[in-house]
Amino acid sequence: MEVQIPNAELQMKYSDGVVETLPVIPPFNFWSLCPFGGVDYDYARDGFCLPKAPPDTLQMGNNCRGIILAWRLRKGASWKALLSGHYQSKSS
Repeated sequence: MEVQIPNAELQMKYSDGVVETLPVIPPFNFWSLCPFGGVDYDYARDGFCLPKAPPDTLQMGNNCRGIILAWRLRKGASWKALLSGHYQSKSS
């Protein structure tokens, strides 16, 4: 995974058929949910490539956490689905 460039995208589909795309750019709107090599991010070591503050996460047990992602829905449209099949890696 490469940092500070889009690595993938998530597509959100509305009930009216419109699809909006969110580029997944670590570490700005994607944050690893598990420690690498048993250690989490370390701002003393990794701060050069990290945002000033990590994204909000929710701890859901001893070894599970999730990212809290805020996405503004289009005014007057209802959300239908996350097109998980369109989550494609941009790097190879």
